[in-house]
Parts: sequence; C-alpha cells; structure tokens
Amino acid sequence: MTDATDAPGAPAPLATQPLVAALLDDAGLFPPTALAMDDAVARHRADLDTAHPVHTGRFLCPASRLDELRQALREGETVDVGVVLDQPLASLPGLATSLVGDPRLQLGAVELRLPLDQPLDAAMGAVVTAASALPDAVSTYVEIPLAQADDGETRAALTAVHEAGLGAKVRCGVTPDLFPSIDQLADFLGAAAELGARFKCTAGLHHALRYTDEQTGFEHHGVVNILVALLRAQAGADSAQVAEALGSTDADALAAEALAAHEDAQRRVRAGLVAYGSCSTGAPVEDLAALGLTSPVEVLELRDPTQQVDQQQ
Repeated sequence: MTDATDAPGAPAPLATQPLVAALLDDAGLFPPTALAMDDAVARHRADLDTAHPVHTGRFLCPASRLDELRQALREGETVDVGVVLDQPLASLPGLATSLVGDPRLQLGAVELRLPLDQPLDAAMGAVVTAASALPDAVSTYVEIPLAQADDGETRAALTAVHEAGLGAKVRCGVTPDLFPSIDQLADFLGAAAELGARFKCTAGLHHALRYTDEQTGFEHHGVVNILVALLRAQAGADSAQVAEALGSTDADALAAEALAAHEDAQRRVRAGLVAYGSCSTGAPVEDLAALGLTSPVEVLELRDPTQQVDQQQ
C-alpha cells in the first residue's frame, strides 16, 4: 500500500534468513483476528511503514469485500491485494476486468478452490478456463483437498494443478476435521518436493512451532516445522524424517537445522512454499525472532476477541 501524499523514509535493514523472507501475507480480515476493514487497512498501513522483511506486503481480501476495501483506502493510496475468491468460479473473468481497471488495487494473486463436485479433469478445466482471464503477472493458487482427502487424491490434485502451471494451496486448520495429520502433511510436502510444485498454506498456522491451543485443544502445525520438513523432503529425506520435523516441538533443534541450511537450500524451499496467510502479522515475527531467524520489530496488533476459530481464507 502506497500513499502518494506520504512517502516514508527507507527503514533500516533487518537481518532475516532467506527461509523466512517475504513469507507472510496479511490475512487480518479473517478469524480469529477478524478485523473490521478500516482496522485491517490501518494495521496493514502501519506494517508497510515498518517494512519488516518477513511480511510480503500483500493484503488478502475476499472478493465479496473488495468494494469495502476500496472505500477504506485514502485518496491516492494503493494496495497489493491477493483476492480470495468466495464467489462462483465463473465470476472470476468479470472480477479480473474490474480489478485491472482499478489503479488502487494492484492484483498480485488470486486464491480459489478446486471444485470437488466433479471429476478432477473437468474441475481443472474449469479452473484453467477461469484463470486464463487473469493477467500473466497474477499468480493463481488452487486449494486442493488435504485433511479430508481420499488416498491418492491430494497427490493427483497437486499434480494436475502443477502441470497446469498454477500454484497449489493447502489448508492447515480451521475446524477439527480440517487439520491435516502429520502424515498427510508429510506426504503432501514429499509430493511437492518431488514435483517441484509451488504452493501456499492457509489457516491454523498461528505460530512458528507446533503447539496445542489452550482454548480449543486443537493441535496446530508450525510454519517453521513445515519449512524444515520441506528442507528435508527436498534433500531426499524419507517420509518418516519429514514427519518427524512436522511433529517436533524442539525449538532449539528446529532453529539450528533451519540456520544450518545453505542459502541456496533455503531459497529452494521458498520456491516451493511461496507464502502463507496469517491473521496475525505480529506473533509470527516475534516467534521467528525468538528462533534467531529474523530481527524483532513492533507490529500493531488488533483482535476481535469474539472470534476464536479460522474462517475460510
């Protein structure tokens, strides 16, 4: 987001490992943070002024709330937006036309769901047709089944999405039935490493390390666990070793393994895991700084205390 009337000075550089640079998309509109639009835009504006290198600078917004986003922007202000398609797939071409014609909203990515009410070939045909309306510079991420997938379904969907030249998106939580098991996530990461597929993660990744939420009792995956697991998968580790990284709560060991990875290996991981959406933009930075993967910085945090679980994102 840039404001033609207020150009901040260049921030001091922060020491950040390539493994976590430009990792976090701003999903502040989604629960459990669930900010009102004006509050979400204000926080995003403050984060951009801080310019922490863990943040991508991208603001995730449901397609149904784009008009509300436009109204929240200041005169002359623009925002790098990732649109989460919460409308029918057939609406995407019209949506793309409206966004390309609006200089305030700089469309960087679209996230949509793979239709599951039809065979995979037909579903991918519909996705590819809809996505063809997007400018070449706009990335498309297709959410594929994971936690509730049948045997082989996730790999088949990932392969189809990758072969179509699109990115995948996997859900790491929301309700208990949508938290993938360690083995399911390990199998996905192994397949992504084998294919060289790029993907995003969404939902449930509230902290760097695996933990149990005290309010809900849910076991949450950690984003550093996923990064280290993908490091292993890309290096040829077997599924048991990948799963071990996902299940670990040993902060020192995970941090040491991440820090020991060569920069080239870290960048290969990030060519796979492109980014993830987080409703908090402060807690992940604090966690990563505590592990020595980046530098700490104060980030404005707001939260709707009535929201306790993730919404589709």
